[in-house]
Amino acid sequence: MKSKDWAPNITNLGSALTTHMRMGELYMQQNDYAGAVIEFTAAAALDPTLDLPRLSLGHVYFALKRYLEAAAEYNAALQVNPRQAQAHLMLGHIDIENGRYPEGLDRYHTALHLNPDLVTARLMIGNIYLEQDRYGEAREQYRLALRSDPGHVMAHVMMGTLYARSGDDALAFKWYREALRLDASLGVVHYYLGNLYLKQKDETTAMTEFRSALQTNPQLGLAHFQLGKFELERKRYPEAVARLKIALRFVPELAEAHHLLARAYREQNRNFDAIGQLKAQLLLEPESAMLYVEMGDAYRSEGHLDQAIDSYRVAIRLDPTLKAAQDWLRNYEATPSVPKTQQ
Repeated sequence: MKSKDWAPNITNLGSALTTHMRMGELYMQQNDYAGAVIEFTAAAALDPTLDLPRLSLGHVYFALKRYLEAAAEYNAALQVNPRQAQAHLMLGHIDIENGRYPEGLDRYHTALHLNPDLVTARLMIGNIYLEQDRYGEAREQYRLALRSDPGHVMAHVMMGTLYARSGDDALAFKWYREALRLDASLGVVHYYLGNLYLKQKDETTAMTEFRSALQTNPQLGLAHFQLGKFELERKRYPEAVARLKIALRFVPELAEAHHLLARAYREQNRNFDAIGQLKAQLLLEPESAMLYVEMGDAYRSEGHLDQAIDSYRVAIRLDPTLKAAQDWLRNYEATPSVPKTQQ
């Protein structure tokens, strides 16, 4: 959470209370959450009728993802000041984090009713509508956010995302480029532009955008993934392996990256490395019969036929229509002259 999103207005507080609030704010900026809790708690004790110390404590717990404690503090702030729009906003965030989208939407609307210029609430409502494919309603929320703050970068980004999803690539390009004009450090927007260029079959420009994304955000795993996929398609296998391994360092849940890395390993006859990646992918997709087939193929390439047979049998159990695996097992078991532990 950026400091400008949560920093309280403490100009009208008493001197001792102001000191605690300023110290708490300083600790938050330094990510010293324990110190911030101490200072904001001391401020709350000095004047229990103030909402700002409770609001600030909620922000600390929210930053720590301790949502139950954060909600308790935001509700305490609302008991003191029921018109505290920021508390409603943050309770909406907690609802969304816990998958309670209708409740979150209600909280955001309440926050906007109390403060119509609360741009973050507008964006969150728009994002919920966007996920529900309610493009017109999402567009209206982003438009109103930009009316309140014409230079709001994320409002531009979300406008671009809306048009990209609804198929208007020209307007998506326009809004993404304007976002980059406002903030050139947004690596993720270069990534979005790269995906648009891929959609238009312009791979060279797409790769340039993915590289630009990594210049400002080297930890953007999806950009590494796209570059690794590009290298694999051009049969530059060592380069593909390097990129895909970096991608998985940042997005280990990306199943396709495990699969492409396994393929790159197999192209280099690194079958056991491929098997390791297929096993990692199976943790994400345990019911994928084809992964067991590919693992069986890799074991066969190394002469480990017992493991290959086990893999094929699991694959067939998951998908009885896998004819190739069934035929191989049938032919293998019908060949008595071949020892069962050798190729």
